[in-house]
Amino acid sequence: MEVAEETTIPVSDGDKPWTMECWCMNFDGSLTLQGAEAGVVLTSPDSRTLKYAFQLGFRATNNMAEYEGLLTGL
Repeated sequence: MEVAEETTIPVSDGDKPWTMECWCMNFDGSLTLQGAEAGVVLTSPDSRTLKYAFQLGFRATNNMAEYEGLLTGL
């Protein structure tokens, strides 16, 4: 899983410019003989992380496991 750098987006509200700090989401899925699994790591603008890993309760392909990781992160 590749870790992205923190992103700050400049935004203007009329005459007052301000910035919006963004969360970063990394996700991955895998298919093994034991079943399909997915994981999500959410990183806050102040670098705190939330980590989630789960096993899928249905038959899935590797791509389906990746999509489940994306949907869970959202």
